[in-house]
Amino acid sequence: MSGIINSAGSKSGVIGTTELDYEEGRWTATWVVDNGTISAYSTTYNQGFYIKIGGMCHVWGYNSFGSDSGESESDALRIGGLPFTSRATGFGQSNNQAGGLSMFGNGLWGSGGPQTGRITNSSSEAYLQYATGSGNHTSTLVSDMNESANYDQVVFFGQYLI
Repeated sequence: MSGIINSAGSKSGVIGTTELDYEEGRWTATWVVDNGTISAYSTTYNQGFYIKIGGMCHVWGYNSFGSDSGESESDALRIGGLPFTSRATGFGQSNNQAGGLSMFGNGLWGSGGPQTGRITNSSSEAYLQYATGSGNHTSTLVSDMNESANYDQVVFFGQYLI
């Protein structure tokens, strides 16, 4: 398709006369666990960026480990603070998926460094996961972290429905 929005800024074709819902900005990526807290190594580096187009939000950013207190080694790690809450009805089995993240662990993760992030319905968090080798994924846990300041880092990018 061509000519959705021409160079003069008027709208034609698929969009018609509807205003394009577009927004971009920054957000602070945080670590989230079920119990206790994990803080950032530096809020200067723990950052996220987003572009929202209609009902889709594209995100990318960076998060690093600083210190922890009171969490359980079996707590699932999540990236929190996504700029928008995902929509209530998603897709996939049971319609409970709203989107996801691709990522790579940068630094000295244990055996379960995160590779993907799953964003479920009505959430502003992404559950971190890694491949088990059998085609399945399992949650990245606190026990998978090195837990030394600035060692557990993750770069991520993805999109989700809002």
